[in-house]
Amino acid sequence: MSFDDVPENVAAVVFSHLGNDPIDRVRLAAVSKVWRSAEKADASLPVAPGELFSLGEVWFRQYPLDGHHQSMKAIYWWSKAAATGDADA
Repeated sequence: MSFDDVPENVAAVVFSHLGNDPIDRVRLAAVSKVWRSAEKADASLPVAPGELFSLGEVWFRQYPLDGHHQSMKAIYWWSKAAATGDADA
C-alpha cells in the first residue's frame, strides 16, 4: 500500500494526533486528494470543533513576539473554527 492509498478515515486519525501546530497538517494536506479531504474532516481535529477558536487565541497570545509565523498559526485555527460554524469565529 502506498502513501496515497491510505483510507481517508485513517488519514484523519493521523491528523488528529499531530498536535496543535498546523505546520505538519498543511504539509500532509498537500500530498494528495485523500489527505486534503481528511484534513477537512472534524475527526482530524486535535480538539473539539467548538474549541478551535480558543486554540487560535492560544497561538496569538502565547507567542506575540514571534511575529508573522505564529500569527499565521492562529489564523489557521480561526479559519478552521469559522469553517465549522463556530459563532466566536
